[in-house]
Amino acid sequence: MQLLCKHIYAGHTGPVYVVLPKDDRHFFSAGSDGIIAQWEYEKPEQATAIAMLNTPVYSLYYSPTNDKMWVGTSTGNIHLLDVSNKTELKQIALNAKGIFRIEFILGKYWVLGGNGKLYVFDEDEKLIWELDLSESKLRSIVLFDGKLCIGDSGGQIFKINPLSFKVEDRFVAHNPSVYDLLVMEGYLYTCGRDGHIRKWNNENMLIWEIAAHNYAIYTLQEMEGKIVSSSRDRKIKIWDIDGGFIGKTYPEFGVRGSINSSKVWNGGVLAASDDKMLRFFHLKRV
Repeated sequence: MQLLCKHIYAGHTGPVYVVLPKDDRHFFSAGSDGIIAQWEYEKPEQATAIAMLNTPVYSLYYSPTNDKMWVGTSTGNIHLLDVSNKTELKQIALNAKGIFRIEFILGKYWVLGGNGKLYVFDEDEKLIWELDLSESKLRSIVLFDGKLCIGDSGGQIFKINPLSFKVEDRFVAHNPSVYDLLVMEGYLYTCGRDGHIRKWNNENMLIWEIAAHNYAIYTLQEMEGKIVSSSRDRKIKIWDIDGGFIGKTYPEFGVRGSINSSKVWNGGVLAASDDKMLRFFHLKRV
């Protein structure tokens, strides 16, 4: 398999930190320039600015049911946007030293702070719980075996009961930083600053590990039963569930800096990078 570049989307004026699909034809992006942009798949030269903030954006969550977007910034605050009307509905001041992830899981919004705190909001956008979880930044979250697994910059994974919000277990997965988590076929896959991918069972036992990239791995995604990893080493790679190498971006992804975020979408991979560009790679079987 190979990932071949089909489209390049240019318009941001600084590094792009996050990319997020909206539907089959559109996606969002944001980064250091504070612009939240909406793009159309077949029109890489055109973008619509949803909002322009005066601070870098680290995370996005979009709800198609109410057309609202949660925007997490470098200052640790949240901006809630009406996407269609391009208006800001409200700001939530958390002062969390960066919001690195926002996810909607089991009917609640889970917000990961750079101050090591977990913030939980209900469906009415009301803060219902705040947990001082770690001395390090919280970076990743996924539901695994009935528990919320949350990875931090110290390399730990915390297992939290999603009903009681209590920490039931924790273990060290990387040294340091657990940047992303992926659940496939009853196993937990993790990646970190060490450039490794690790596979764990529900008892925190390591099944295998591979030295997958030369530098930090920022995202793990599933594509057709395979694992897609993207890294600061400017490569996107494909692996089987046993850690076997299958393919990568071709030719080499020759950009300055890092691939900061990627999403499997439309039979390929969307990637956001430090060179101010977004790229779509389609999957080719060879």
